[in-house]
Amino acid sequence: MLKLLRIKNLANISSIDLEFGIGFNVLTGQTGIGKSVIVHALELIAGSRVDSNLVKSGQDSAVIQAIFDLDESLSITVMNILSSIGVDYISTDNLIISRELNRDNRNICRINGDIIPLRSLKQISEVLLDIHGQSDHLSILKTSNQLDLLDEYAGLTKERNVIEQIFLDLNQCYEDLENFFTAVDISEESLLELREQYNEIESSSLLENEDSMLIDEQKEIKNLESLKILSDEGYKIIYGDDTGNNSYLNQITNLAGEINALHLDDSDLNDLQSRLLYITSELEDLGTSFRRYRDNLQYSENRLSEIEDRLSLIFKLKRRFGNEISEILQYAESLKSKLNLIEEKNNFITVKKDVITNLEKEILLTSVKISNARVNAAKELSIALHDELSDLSMKTTNISISIDDLTHQINNSIEVDDVNGNKSVISRTGKDKVEFLMAEGNNPFLSLNNIVSGGEASRVMLGLRIILSEIDKIPLIVFDEIDSGVGGRLGFILGTKFIKLSKNRQVFCITHLPQVASFADHHIRLNRIDDHDSFDIQAEVLNDSSRVDEISSMLGNTGIQGRKSAIEMLELARKNK
Repeated sequence: MLKLLRIKNLANISSIDLEFGIGFNVLTGQTGIGKSVIVHALELIAGSRVDSNLVKSGQDSAVIQAIFDLDESLSITVMNILSSIGVDYISTDNLIISRELNRDNRNICRINGDIIPLRSLKQISEVLLDIHGQSDHLSILKTSNQLDLLDEYAGLTKERNVIEQIFLDLNQCYEDLENFFTAVDISEESLLELREQYNEIESSSLLENEDSMLIDEQKEIKNLESLKILSDEGYKIIYGDDTGNNSYLNQITNLAGEINALHLDDSDLNDLQSRLLYITSELEDLGTSFRRYRDNLQYSENRLSEIEDRLSLIFKLKRRFGNEISEILQYAESLKSKLNLIEEKNNFITVKKDVITNLEKEILLTSVKISNARVNAAKELSIALHDELSDLSMKTTNISISIDDLTHQINNSIEVDDVNGNKSVISRTGKDKVEFLMAEGNNPFLSLNNIVSGGEASRVMLGLRIILSEIDKIPLIVFDEIDSGVGGRLGFILGTKFIKLSKNRQVFCITHLPQVASFADHHIRLNRIDDHDSFDIQAEVLNDSSRVDEISSMLGNTGIQGRKSAIEMLELARKNK
């Protein structure tokens, strides 16, 4: 429960302490005195957005502090939330929440003195208090809010979180697939061509600068071939062909033999013979050298053929894929990367489609489960709301809650095939369109926003809040003048309902109705203290006597008769608690 609310420099309040009690707490005070500031303070404790204009004029900052008395269960819940953000929390009876607002829009949130993020403050406050404001009745006219109210009654918070997460996961999968298809968009024909090109290059086993090395080797072999032909020709000139024909050596040898056969005593001729014999010896030696040189020249004609075939292949690849081998190899790498990406795409698509299939099955099953729970809850809530409205002078009003399938895609929705191949439209809240319908007497049911007045909407919302509060386990419920537009007789009924709610929790109500205020277990009045050109606000916890004064003032008659009526009203409230 809330024990103390301390406010400093907020709006028109300089400094005020509000002490709360067990059960039904009521705050009253004249119009414009600042009761709404108290609600703003509680909203800030609950983690609402900061408005620097709320800081009191002439001050740099405002501070709101709330002290809660926690039971063991709540203490453990708070401890778990704080431990998740690295804040050590020693379980105690008291939890002190404070929030500091500065004019530069900076704000500081603290739990028992430790600074915490605003989101953590919201998490903690969600289990501590629930605030219902004056304009809540307007929200019931929106069908999206009607669905939320039904789910709140059905206790579907956990299921709603589950289906929303599945919905988000599915949308992410759809987006991933779309982005992947965009990144790798290629036809089967193009894919086949890429594979053929890559295989052609890969099978060639190209090496950097291989063409230059082959050309050098080709030149070397061709040079060896020319040298072999030349040395062979030299040998043949000396020795002739294989039969000895056309041999210069034979001819010179024969000529020398013929001269010798003449047996002439001719010195000149004999000199010629000697020279011929010398030439014969030189030719024999020269022929042998030519043969040895030729035989030592080693090369493979097959290798030359291999080189020429290899160069032909390289030049063919150059014509198709690049001017240099390095360019061809780079192109092959790009092909490999693209093919790998396409392969990854195929694997990715297969895996992602499996995930999508499973998620679609899961979201269908979850949406059906939620829908069934809504149907059951809608029947119960319709009956409960009719009973509440009967108490609120709307006895002839009937309530029906229609639940239909979403029939067309709306913003943030997806379309999923069920087991029968039928299309189901599912949003982050499920597959249902929920609408509250109302009928007077035997008239047909119509949408709330088509037929209800402002007062009727207030009572419908009030009835809903009473119903929801009865099933809610939050320890503090705050009602900010939700009895606006309600008369005295209904105010008495409201008082009995607030008392009923306060049996298992703390209820804090800001009211202008004396009938409601008379039921208070703990009555606080805001008083205006004038000081020259300014004023201040003080809080006063009323005793039995001062309560009579306040109730009679609220009745508009502070005389004897007014005080008598106030006493009677307080006594009647006491008997009906």
